[in-house]
Amino acid sequence: MRTSLHRPFLLALLGASLAVAGCGDDGDDPPSTVDPAAFSRAFEQATGVQLSVSSSYGGTTNLRRVDDRPDARYGSFAIRITDEDDDDRAIAVATGGASTRTYPKGVELSSYSGPRNPEVLERLDRAVRAALAGRQVPVGDRTCAQQRLDLTGAREGSCWQDGRRITVANAGTVLQTSALRAKLEGASTRQVLPRAESFLEPERARGRFVVARVTVTNQTTRPVNSVRSSLVIGQNTYAESSAGFRYGDRDIYPLQPGGSATLTLLYDIPQDAARTALQQGAVELPGSTLDGGGLFDRDEVGRIRLAGAPSAKLAGARSGD
Repeated sequence: MRTSLHRPFLLALLGASLAVAGCGDDGDDPPSTVDPAAFSRAFEQATGVQLSVSSSYGGTTNLRRVDDRPDARYGSFAIRITDEDDDDRAIAVATGGASTRTYPKGVELSSYSGPRNPEVLERLDRAVRAALAGRQVPVGDRTCAQQRLDLTGAREGSCWQDGRRITVANAGTVLQTSALRAKLEGASTRQVLPRAESFLEPERARGRFVVARVTVTNQTTRPVNSVRSSLVIGQNTYAESSAGFRYGDRDIYPLQPGGSATLTLLYDIPQDAARTALQQGAVELPGSTLDGGGLFDRDEVGRIRLAGAPSAKLAGARSGD
């Protein structure tokens, strides 16, 4: 079901906010073009991205995103709105360093990421069309807020947040990202970890340990030398504890294409956060590949909710510690 903007707003965008290009003596109607302010509001409702005027002169207004920061969703782009509507069809034009598409109502899109990444250009194209039509972008292009997809709920799926694609899966569901397939085997919290080696003392948390066991499969075409995870609880993100390497399998790397391994992930987090970790937290795994055999989380991540997971067992650990 398509989500439409309010009718008065749509009329303001497509009808009432017409730019008059000058009336001649012949009485011809001026071309119908879109008002830049109305288009900016429609674009934000369609995509969640705010636009601002970067320059305006001679009947031409240039719009850029407010943060002006390239990301994996829309890359780097600019939108130009003129007071002339030369064509009723969308036209694709290749220019040096940019892919340009021209739309009805005097709208022109320039994607500086498009020549390198056609997927970004197509997402931008859908965004401009959605704004002109007064509707939201397709579900797969929407933000997490637009989809109401968060860690406290039970819905699964993919969405966009801060320019990254985020895929959320429940405990018991196999998470799929571009780089990894992952399944949560168990999760628990404890104050003290058992001896990793007979000559070492038990590991005591500064706050409380959250332990997660996750089986990952390398879905890339090259060996993976490391997988660094995070623990996300609400708006807070916690890095892995340095104690983790003593409790995991040290011989799994490099993880070959198609190969699988079970990781022991440890997070030493404040006691207050640990109380809700197993109900509201999620393990976050990188979803993009990086030259050199690592994975990174700049463009894509996967999150597995801890709620409902079986208890994670560590050899020698006492229950209820």
